Amino acid sequence: MSTEVCNVESLEKLLSIVNSIKEVKKMVKKLKKVAFADRLNSANPFEKIRLMLTMQWMMNSLFASFLRSKGIDPTNPVLKHHLLRIKGRFESIKLMEEGGERPKLNVGACKRFLRSALWNPVSRPLKQISAEDDGAGCSSAVPQKIRKVEEINED
Repeated sequence: MSTEVCNVESLEKLLSIVNSIKEVKKMVKKLKKVAFADRLNSANPFEKIRLMLTMQWMMNSLFASFLRSKGIDPTNPVLKHHLLRIKGRFESIKLMEEGGERPKLNVGACKRFLRSALWNPVSRPLKQISAEDDGAGCSSAVPQKIRKVEEINED
């Protein structure tokens, strides 16, 4: 009895594989209607890259199916590495396509913000003090105007 159940299950799996192969053949016929080079020439750069990556993904998947049909385990690290690499490229393409939707930086506002945040009254260029000025006789090298500003800030 169990062998009959196994045979029925095997037959169902075989029929599903045959149906899948028929679907793949239909897709390949659709792809063959327009030459691959024509598809590449008519597409914009993002579509070209996406098309090339799709072809790579399809070839790796078909190769994995081929290995599985021969009884070889297709989960070897090399095949996994290629599939992960292609998947990463798809994600980077998606990020590049969404580049126009990201917020833009207002450069002028950033410059004003940094200028006001880093402003220091002591770092401004000072006028030359002559010997006749009132503050010239003071012992420190800080001009009197700046001393007054510092005294106000201390209060």
